Amino acid sequence: MPSHGWTPYLALLSAGLIAIPIATAVSGGGDDPLEGLPPANEGAFEGGTSGTDHDAGEEGIPESLLLGGDIPTGGGASPLFGAQPFTQQMLRFEEFGTEPMPDSYPLDNTPFPMPIDSHSCPDENELENFLNQTMSPEPTRLCNDLDPNPWKTRIEEMVGRPLNNTACEGRPPGEEWAHQRWAEFPPEVCYTTVQAGARKNQGMRDSHQMHGYAVGEFAEGGLYHNTVGAPPFEGTSSGIDIRFHPNMPIQDERALWTFDGTLPPKLLMARYGETILFRHYNALPVDPSSNYGFGLHTLTTHEHNGHNPAESDGFMQSFFFPGQYYDYRWPMILAGHDSINTEASDPRAGAPDGDGGIRKIRGDYRETMSTH
Repeated sequence: MPSHGWTPYLALLSAGLIAIPIATAVSGGGDDPLEGLPPANEGAFEGGTSGTDHDAGEEGIPESLLLGGDIPTGGGASPLFGAQPFTQQMLRFEEFGTEPMPDSYPLDNTPFPMPIDSHSCPDENELENFLNQTMSPEPTRLCNDLDPNPWKTRIEEMVGRPLNNTACEGRPPGEEWAHQRWAEFPPEVCYTTVQAGARKNQGMRDSHQMHGYAVGEFAEGGLYHNTVGAPPFEGTSSGIDIRFHPNMPIQDERALWTFDGTLPPKLLMARYGETILFRHYNALPVDPSSNYGFGLHTLTTHEHNGHNPAESDGFMQSFFFPGQYYDYRWPMILAGHDSINTEASDPRAGAPDGDGGIRKIRGDYRETMSTH
């Protein structure tokens, strides 16, 4: 790299609330190739008080109340509201539950519900109805930058200007972010969730639990058949609020964000050799300061220990904005897929086929993991 002059680089720049790849000219002046590039999340704070990352913490704890000590935030210990140890059953994971890829993709689905203002998440009942629909639009190899961000109106109100070329999908457009080897690893199963503020669980995923609240400790009379250890939660998660003990207050939607916006925490059951399409919607507040001073409303999701292509790996700067979704495609392959056991003849490399047998797959069986 020359020490002076101009050097072309590819940068990711946020235009409004959509990440787009652009070619930019960067002034060379040192050994750091990133020197002079704009922040990767430029635009994420547009419309805030200062338009900088300071806005994300403006609702934080005042410095006069910071106590220092060993707590990383510098704040005081959380109040327990009289809760005593071992007086609340720990919640078990709730499965997302995968479904076969749809045969068709409805054109008349209810759109991703828009919040009433830039400080809120969508209505919880509207979110529930939205998640119960068949996936639509159809996942594609290239980013869907044709359909607009359904929250365009709310975002424009926040930033105070019209937006051009918004997109419903947060994956950047073009071949560089296309799903690699799409024809070789087409999605076989899928699931959809939203990242949303705290809301009451309405039992939407009860029917997706593999145990069906009828097997082992989840069966009637078992330790986990009652999901919280108190009536009326027999064989259901419906009605569970976002709090960690009955004595503690229900959490505000701006204070705690989860998959589906609910508890219990979520679990994905997957099989090697069965490609997954994970559609992740961002239902967080448009205003980046609506977070009680912690976190930011841009998301990226990483499937730990998976051998996934870069565009679906959820690395640090591969984020998407409120109102958008991101289609992650996980091939669920073993390491060495292209170089070891390429005929899928090793019986040690495989996964259950759902009929009592083993589906043999390519790759190194020594890379098999029961938990990612």
